[in-house]
Amino acid sequence: MGGGGGWDYDYSDSALKKSSKEYAGEAKKEGIVRAHTAPQSKGLPPPVGREVTSSSPTPLVVGVDVTGSMAQWPGIIFQKLPVLYNEAKLHLPDVDISFCAIGDANIDQYPLQVCDFAKGKPLEAGINSLYPEGGGGGGIKESYEIAAYFYARHCRLPQAKHALFVFCGDEGFYERIKVNTVRKMTGATIAQDLDSYDIFAELKKRFDVYMLRVPYEDAEKDKAIHEQWQGALSRQTVLRMEDPKRIVDCIIGLTAIQAEEQDKFSKRLAIRQTPAQVKQVMGTLHPAISKKGK
Repeated sequence: MGGGGGWDYDYSDSALKKSSKEYAGEAKKEGIVRAHTAPQSKGLPPPVGREVTSSSPTPLVVGVDVTGSMAQWPGIIFQKLPVLYNEAKLHLPDVDISFCAIGDANIDQYPLQVCDFAKGKPLEAGINSLYPEGGGGGGIKESYEIAAYFYARHCRLPQAKHALFVFCGDEGFYERIKVNTVRKMTGATIAQDLDSYDIFAELKKRFDVYMLRVPYEDAEKDKAIHEQWQGALSRQTVLRMEDPKRIVDCIIGLTAIQAEEQDKFSKRLAIRQTPAQVKQVMGTLHPAISKKGK
């Protein structure tokens, strides 16, 4: 990391206010998101032969679509790393985070980039290694199902009690997972193609899974994409986003929901956001809050 003292991973009110007001400028100066503020020609190779492991009772995976249609959203998520970790830690003190960049396995050079689970400053190395390729297949599907497959079958969570997986994206997923794609992305051998809905069902046995959905520009296609995700997850876990600047707040909110600390989250959110922004975030999270309350 460049610069002088680096980021303070304290989660006091003063650190919160500092990160909310100054993270963008300091990130550029100190190199916390150097990979996303300077040219980068390659990313992490597919996780062939790898597993990721967390001994935390509350592991968190954030899978971000980094294809072209997502525009500035991946950068916003990555740049707000200090806010995300500080606030997630407040609700889930032992949280480990694994970041995953998702593209299109049929087109992109780096369609599945996976970071090891980490805490605090080591997260910077992981986030800086991710390459926002900006590609994609040009349709309304990306390879979210490959990320789901990896974390369903190549992720060890021996102590997990409240594991959380948050997808961030705008498009749908491919409904079949091909044998060759699994081998190319993970090195694993499977007997036949897999149904993606079955893989999402496997993932849901290990994690509480949410999709923060960025609206797709075509309204008819947007509806079809949303219904597909609801079929794979549920109506209460596919959450519509409006403003990219609120996406990290919504991820933090999901960690608060895991800890059943929605009120605490709302009060802290008001420290750094306007009443209108707080209302927007809580409105997005309302279906998830209702689900958890049952």
